[in-house]
Amino acid sequence: MDAAAAAAVAAFLQDALNSGESNLEHRERGAFILRNPNGTYSLGPIQLGSVFAPSGSGVQPATTLDPTLVGDMARIVGVIHNHNAGQHLPSAPSDQYPGDQAGLQTVVNIMNHYNQGTGQNARMYIIAKAADGSYRVSVYTPDTVKYGEDGTPPEVGPEVNPDGESCPLQ
Repeated sequence: MDAAAAAAVAAFLQDALNSGESNLEHRERGAFILRNPNGTYSLGPIQLGSVFAPSGSGVQPATTLDPTLVGDMARIVGVIHNHNAGQHLPSAPSDQYPGDQAGLQTVVNIMNHYNQGTGQNARMYIIAKAADGSYRVSVYTPDTVKYGEDGTPPEVGPEVNPDGESCPLQ
């Protein structure tokens, strides 16, 4: 699954270029991560989200993903989306937006509906440009994506190996 997330960086960048954007710092994009019948993982259709607001505006970008676009929703095992440069943490909940925790909960619910008890294996991946100019992909689980009740953010998730290769499940 991590290899599919690492490969998504190139797919998101190509989608941005095809839209006349030069990088991933213009708008949010998102896609589901799918488990293929042969045990490998792939990226579902990339869906466009909102344009990033100016820094400091407090406006939260969002991408609404339609799980019916993937066909067999039982294949959904994760979600990936990009944030603006340096924004490696999951989005916090606000009065207008439920945050990335709610987005991952949707994947948990889908997984539990189609494959009872598997939702704890759901993953959320966040792509954001790092200080060195490269894109970093951080991974979160249903437990590590959560903000504290006092608004304390979670720790930045571990970085996915950008050179990882997909392999079938054993």
